[in-house]
Amino acid sequence: MNLVGMLVRGIVTLVDDTKKVQQVQAELLVPGQAPDEIEVAMPFGFTSKPPKSVEAIFGAIGASRANTVLMGWLDRARPKGLEDGEAGLHYLGEFKVFLKNDGSLRLGSKDATKLIALAEKIDGAFNALVNAAPVPNDGGAAIQAAVRAQWAPGDTCAATNVYGDVE
Repeated sequence: MNLVGMLVRGIVTLVDDTKKVQQVQAELLVPGQAPDEIEVAMPFGFTSKPPKSVEAIFGAIGASRANTVLMGWLDRARPKGLEDGEAGLHYLGEFKVFLKNDGSLRLGSKDATKLIALAEKIDGAFNALVNAAPVPNDGGAAIQAAVRAQWAPGDTCAATNVYGDVE
């Protein structure tokens, strides 16, 4: 078995996210033919679509270039400064979710006002629920009114961006 060239760097040139297994096309940084459809190996329970031109590591299964798999990408724009054992998610540096060693969950955005406004609305709705005085025989209308008072007409919350059609 020829082990030379089994692992190689490359640049992703096209991402096809419509198939059961995500596929890419790439320019490999060593001589050799790259197949047109390279499957992306992703960890169970996680999915993402890398931007074009991302650097990646490819593996040739059984030393066969025809059986190339994208094993992972190199994210040079990733947030830095995590402590040992911490993990995070980010979207091209725009939105961030970090699980910290102390058990806290940290959210971040380039526009922090969006997160602050949402947190204030959630806090207000929670406090309205906790402090609402039930009115007998109103079917919960008083509690609904107290919670709705936290949002102005036309306001939205994170739930408006949650869809039931994601497969």
